[in-house]
Amino acid sequence: IGAVQLNNTLTSVSTAQAVTAAQAKVLGDRDFGFGQAWQDVTSSRAVGAIYVNNTGRPIQLLISCSDTAGQVDVEFYVDGSSILTQRYDVSGSYGTANISVIIPSGSTYRLTLSGGAAIVKWSELR
Repeated sequence: IGAVQLNNTLTSVSTAQAVTAAQAKVLGDRDFGFGQAWQDVTSSRAVGAIYVNNTGRPIQLLISCSDTAGQVDVEFYVDGSSILTQRYDVSGSYGTANISVIIPSGSTYRLTLSGGAAIVKWSELR
């Protein structure tokens, strides 16, 4: 009936051509979550330190912080800009703040905590 035209570029806007298997793999490998796995990086993360997402893909972070008394301020930065602030008052009991953030490829990220709060768990989908 007709021939299928293949296109081996990622920048084509053609709706009349099919992508090649090689280019489909390149696109698939860039998908968020595809080929990535959750990693517990708690032991290598510190409050206030700046980290860089050098994976070439977006990553997701899940962080749990806790304190046993007082008011805690949590702030998270991406590329130097504050993107999340939380305040919780544990009033003498155990309290936890949970953070979920997606970090673009090449971006820096940093967590700050006030008072005696500490990181309980830091996991990254990378």
